Amino acid sequence: MSVEEFGRAVDLLMRQVGHWEAPRWRAAAGSGGLLPGRTSGAAAPASSDNAAATPASSDGAAAARATSDGAAAVPAGGDGAAAAPAGPAGAVAVPATSDDPGVPVARGDLMHALVQRIADRAADAEGEPRRPVPRLPNDLALTGQLKVVAADLVVAGPAPELLGVAAADVQATRRAL
Repeated sequence: MSVEEFGRAVDLLMRQVGHWEAPRWRAAAGSGGLLPGRTSGAAAPASSDNAAATPASSDGAAAARATSDGAAAVPAGGDGAAAAPAGPAGAVAVPATSDDPGVPVARGDLMHALVQRIADRAADAEGEPRRPVPRLPNDLALTGQLKVVAADLVVAGPAPELLGVAAADVQATRRAL
């Protein structure tokens, strides 16, 4: 796969999510934009401040929640993203951030997991150690983080196969959102 095709996949994802506000990032992936505990008739909160309280769901969702001081709380077990490298055939699985498959995954968590996987691929291509991408308190920063790590991957000059796997990962995440 070429750099242009990878760039196109990233651009399509950016167009899909670039205008999203905080409530939409908190919604479960594949939910059609509904926040946990809401029905299609209920309006989403108008707040664009991601540090505002997030509605708690009765299923114990593992999505990052804002604490009383406005800092992001990360679920136990890591940085909130489960990195899943592609298999030998280049298959890409969009991972959940929860060990429980019945727990809905917030769109922001899904996007952060993608950002982390692309950053890991860029580090591998550069021969550098993998480093965690910070999970910022405001999900609106995710698009900027994606732009940075995608550019890092392109600058690293990876093999076309690695770009193909990364593009497939971006496309799978785009469909899941």
